[in-house]
Amino acid sequence: MGLSMTELIQRVGGDDAIEWQNLFDCLIAARTRKGGITEISFGTTQVAPTQIMNGTQPKVGIVLWMDKAETTKAIENWKREQRDADPS
Repeated sequence: MGLSMTELIQRVGGDDAIEWQNLFDCLIAARTRKGGITEISFGTTQVAPTQIMNGTQPKVGIVLWMDKAETTKAIENWKREQRDADPS
């Protein structure tokens, strides 16, 4: 088995070293290409076009696909736990 996402995140510094961006929250366009390929365009402030063109981007973007219902449930559970733990 290759390097897992969990291990990769740990090796680059753990949760404090990464930021995540939901593609559907920053979607600019989506279209179906020949062969059934979906092309998605999204906006980000993490990298500038010139950095991509000259190879000096300071970060690597990784697309990670997860089950939508399970991800939504996990985020909602986390939010609830944060509210419950807040002493104010």
